Amino acid sequence: MSSVALAQQQQPAAEPSSEDTAAAMERLRRAAQNIPAGTLAPTGNALANGASAINEVYEDWTVDCRVANERKLCRLSQAQGNGQTRQTVFAIDLDVPRDNNLSGTVLMPLGVKLDAGAIVRLDDKPFGQGLRYSACVAQGCIAPLTVPAASVDTLRKAQNISIASLNLSNNEPVVFRISMKGFSPALDRLVQLAK
Repeated sequence: MSSVALAQQQQPAAEPSSEDTAAAMERLRRAAQNIPAGTLAPTGNALANGASAINEVYEDWTVDCRVANERKLCRLSQAQGNGQTRQTVFAIDLDVPRDNNLSGTVLMPLGVKLDAGAIVRLDDKPFGQGLRYSACVAQGCIAPLTVPAASVDTLRKAQNISIASLNLSNNEPVVFRISMKGFSPALDRLVQLAK
């Protein structure tokens, strides 16, 4: 598929429901990391008012927190979809920070050049060492993402991130731009809900 076709798929950028995106990213993450379905981080805390799930939107970012079997799973995500099929073509999904480091996954569309990985830019400047794909599944190709504690404040202040890979068929860049509007308060809320 050409980058023009991929770009056309992205316009207009219809947003998949946050519940669909969270569920899809969880399945993809577990498949890539060989984690059995239903395995969640243990916690003794419940969500506010006894809720089993909380889903909140902070401008362009979504915080999703769920409790099942007395365990809590909280994530911060953003997805971009195909306006015609309403399928997710790109997603970024971040876990609760551990030792102030952020980790998560990026979902890119099928048809990217796997051995080239992906390049990450923050406000049009190189950011980190790039990403390496760990697996491809029916929904797309997955790359783990880690942001060290020293770079989280830089991420909070950014206006946008771009993640780019090469199209396998023509070596043209496939670029997704991620708005950082709402990221900082969403990250704060993620940490709060995960306690």
